[in-house]
Amino acid sequence: MCQQNSIDLLAFDNDTFLRIQCKASNPYLSKGRRQPSCHFQLGLGGQKRRATLEDYDIVALVKPDTRCCLFMPVTSVLQYKTKRVSPTRFTAENEADSWHKSVDVIMEMRRLNGLVKIS
Repeated sequence: MCQQNSIDLLAFDNDTFLRIQCKASNPYLSKGRRQPSCHFQLGLGGQKRRATLEDYDIVALVKPDTRCCLFMPVTSVLQYKTKRVSPTRFTAENEADSWHKSVDVIMEMRRLNGLVKIS
């Protein structure tokens, strides 16, 4: 755990770390929809601004009833209010795949900006 603004968790790999923001939602059926969806509030601050790399690296969309997550690099978060996700997307395969893709995106951005040493 990491008790800082916008950062809930830190993930470490040797001398590299990733800052993670967690958002949780259980599925519910909203009016006019045929299928349930999970609604994640992604905005930051009182004015609900969009998150940037200055806030955190990866957002974890958590479905607590199944203990599954989907991960997104903060650069892929285009919404600053609500993101809706189908509950069927929360699978172990999607969780692992989204984690690896998110880490790859962030590490590539850091490499391009000279923030990570490449051996």
